[in-house]
Amino acid sequence: GGLPTQGSSPNSINVVIYNGLVALRKSGQATYVGAGTGHWEIHEKKESEEDTDETITIGVGGSSVYLYYYPTHRQTARSNGKSEWECKIGKTDGDPHERVRQQTHSTAELPELPKMGLIIKTDDAKGIEDAIQSVLKVRGKHKEDAPGNEWFITSPDEVKEIYNNILNQHREDLFMPS
Repeated sequence: GGLPTQGSSPNSINVVIYNGLVALRKSGQATYVGAGTGHWEIHEKKESEEDTDETITIGVGGSSVYLYYYPTHRQTARSNGKSEWECKIGKTDGDPHERVRQQTHSTAELPELPKMGLIIKTDDAKGIEDAIQSVLKVRGKHKEDAPGNEWFITSPDEVKEIYNNILNQHREDLFMPS
């Protein structure tokens, strides 16, 4: 698979293969073990926390702020060496999985089902959603050409970090003397 080679000689094919192996070595997925023999070992990919099908759920409360994305967007970003991709951040007073199903109900138009990456349980979904989206906008992460205003170039980890910073700031404000 992949792109066709630029030349038809065996050397140009070897360069493409070698460059691919070097890229795999840099990402820790291959090791050159055969000095002079051209022997490489390809390593089995280990799943990271985000590669699992589990949704990260944090917080406590009756409503939710959620983040979902399409797995293809994540895979494309990672293959380009990026750790952030197009993610939708919304809120609901009901079940976040049902809310995402409502938004993506026309699966005939979608190439794949969305992946719920993060659910933040809270009693102030609007406030938390607004704060997270504001931080992402200040960071220049808002996806301007998306359908709707709630798409950002981010990741579940970044949104979780923003949420934790919001909580920590709120705690500091509560205990600061006036």
